[in-house]
Amino acid sequence: GILHRDICLIFSIAVPVRVLHLTERAGFDICPICFWEDDGQDSDDAAIVRGGPNHDYSLIEARANFKNHHTMYRPSDIAHFKRENAKISLKKAMYDAHIKAIATNTIEDWSAALSEEERYHNESS
Repeated sequence: GILHRDICLIFSIAVPVRVLHLTERAGFDICPICFWEDDGQDSDDAAIVRGGPNHDYSLIEARANFKNHHTMYRPSDIAHFKRENAKISLKKAMYDAHIKAIATNTIEDWSAALSEEERYHNESS
């Protein structure tokens, strides 16, 4: 895949996203950390629930859920919330590695972050 830095809409910082075809915003790519699907929604319309790939979540709610629970899902969304919390240690390692890579912006730390991302997806599938 191609490495591309994009904006994670959930926690509003730049993150690398491993994708094969990310060429534009609203391309329906999924963030590997928060799992928000990029349907084109952004901060200017964050309160709107659009339905579609992000179901009955507004971007504001997904951001609050991520801040509080490390997942975009609310606790009452039992299946998704339980699935994401079952792998919280992997997710935190991936998240921390990305935060470090953003802070240092070194090839080594970006490689480590992408390795954590790959480990997360391999061990949680």
